[in-house]
Amino acid sequence: MSKTLVGERIKLVRTSDPYTRIRKGDLGTVTREPYDNAGAMCIGVDWDNGSSLSLVEGEDSWVSVGIAEEWLTAFDQYLSAGYKFLDLWQQMQNRNILFSNIVDGIEFPFAMSFDEYLAEMVNIKRKLGEAGDK
Repeated sequence: MSKTLVGERIKLVRTSDPYTRIRKGDLGTVTREPYDNAGAMCIGVDWDNGSSLSLVEGEDSWVSVGIAEEWLTAFDQYLSAGYKFLDLWQQMQNRNILFSNIVDGIEFPFAMSFDEYLAEMVNIKRKLGEAGDK
């Protein structure tokens, strides 16, 4: 278990306790460094809903709120880069610039093909546009 600092804000991902009031997404503050409770490594947490349920490594899962915020920022940057890419793509099409002439011989460091990436970015842009219309 990585050392969790007292005072760190966390968000619950999953708990194995069927009787607890805390639910996925609930926020809490770590009140106790990792400790051994009958062979199980635990962290003490004061939850915003008033619960003080500890979490057990391997049975429960949580994420640092800081990490979650960092991921959201990175995802936002990914989408922003995709929008810029689509805008530049449109400008190239408007000027009859062939993309294949520019990237001939260049391998893309994507986990998907260029066509799949383009289709995904168009799909994300469409979905976000639809969400904004609501």
